[in-house]
Amino acid sequence: MRAPLALLLLLAACAAPPAEERERFVDLSCDGEDIALVMAAIARVAHREIVVEPGVQDPIVVELHRVSWRTAICEVARAGRCDLEEQPDGSFVVTRPEAVPVHLADVPLDRLLRYAAAEAGKGVVVADDVRDLVSVDTYDLGTRGDAERVVRWLVGRHRLSATAAGDVRVISREELALDVSEGDKGEPAQFMAWKAPAPAWFALLERITGRKVAHGRAPLTLHRVRACPDDVLRATALASRVRQPRKRLEDLPPLTRLPSGEWITATLQATVTRVENPLALVDGRVLAEGDELLPGVVVRSINEESLTLSQGEQGCELSPP
Repeated sequence: MRAPLALLLLLAACAAPPAEERERFVDLSCDGEDIALVMAAIARVAHREIVVEPGVQDPIVVELHRVSWRTAICEVARAGRCDLEEQPDGSFVVTRPEAVPVHLADVPLDRLLRYAAAEAGKGVVVADDVRDLVSVDTYDLGTRGDAERVVRWLVGRHRLSATAAGDVRVISREELALDVSEGDKGEPAQFMAWKAPAPAWFALLERITGRKVAHGRAPLTLHRVRACPDDVLRATALASRVRQPRKRLEDLPPLTRLPSGEWITATLQATVTRVENPLALVDGRVLAEGDELLPGVVVRSINEESLTLSQGEQGCELSPP
């Protein structure tokens, strides 16, 4: 029986049998092949015994180009969400980690998507029309599922739409069409936003990109999105156009105590950091370091998830709600 076309083990280190101590390299491309078959093929190239625990038969998707056989084994085990252990005799054992079932009930879907995307290092903007409360079992996500896989699973499971704007994706309930032209991307920066009003958010981005774009009215929320400013501008312009569901009851504005003992209501709505001149959005106002928030209260520093305010010689933190 011929080998599956999707599984290609192409190159050892040399065409002739190499010296035992010489490193062997492989090219590996498989799409849905059984992990046990893939490990067996690598074992033949590596001249090592690889024992796959009975019952570990998951299909895997992996693409590797000229990597060592040892790297290939590790990557295949990771793709199959398996544990890999090297034995004293040089052999390897592949096992399935014991599942620890966890049930998450009534979790905001938008928050779950944002945090999973941040863990995966992906730039994702979840539009304001994604308002579902969901219940999820870790069995559905896979016991060792990576964060990127979780994002894809949630988008498919809840029939959401994903639209790319450069390196940033917009996830929404309704289908959106990207119609904002691409500009100068600029150097990547770190973006955070907490239900930032659209007009104020785009005033902040104009300070960074120098561009004005047509946008909607929906508020924007981003969690640890590191991307080029122009991609963020285009993605959030798209996300701001979704139809807004019935307004939810909002919490009272957060209270912050100043060093003087006075309490103020001020809402931190966005920050842009890891740039030469960090910016923040507070109650719809774009502020830079050194600007006054209130008479006698100055923005000392802008951090990823807070502002440091100073009043005289003393300071305090302003955090998002």
